[in-house]
Amino acid sequence: MGYCRVSRDKQNLASQVEALKRMRCDRIVQEKISGKSEDRAVLEKLVAPMRKGDTLVVWRIDRLGRSFFPLVELEDRLHRRGVNITSATEGVDTATRPGRVAFWFLAIFADMEHDGIITRTIAGLANAKASGKRFGRKPKLSASRMRKAITEVDRGDPIADVAARFGICKATLYRHRNRSTRSS
Repeated sequence: MGYCRVSRDKQNLASQVEALKRMRCDRIVQEKISGKSEDRAVLEKLVAPMRKGDTLVVWRIDRLGRSFFPLVELEDRLHRRGVNITSATEGVDTATRPGRVAFWFLAIFADMEHDGIITRTIAGLANAKASGKRFGRKPKLSASRMRKAITEVDRGDPIADVAARFGICKATLYRHRNRSTRSS
């Protein structure tokens, strides 16, 4: 039985599926969920009926997960039932003691890679922010239109009326007005 996983909906599982077909998996299931997620319903449904002599085939060990302890716990649980795990690309087969040890090392590397992904993402976001990249949705009003709305409120127009005229909520107008007051 084969298991494929990617973290995001936009990612493609085709290369994993093809590799598992070449491994002659009689059944291949696919899941789109973070490797750090503890709630892996598709994987659990696949492994629950597995019995002695069955093999769980994955494209790479990190497709089973990105956390060391849950990966080792899964391998141990399957091992106690006589179920082996085989990696299509890494040459790992937990049917042997060296294969189990290799699995554990790859579980460590999967966990470390996840930490590396987080570190690189944070650094990339900080770099983009420092170079002026803006995140989030586009403001509903341009800066000049927001200044005009704030000016109308400062003139004495009711905030609810000004917000309605400009098509924004009162909270947005309050927030921008408070920011402009603090920076003055």
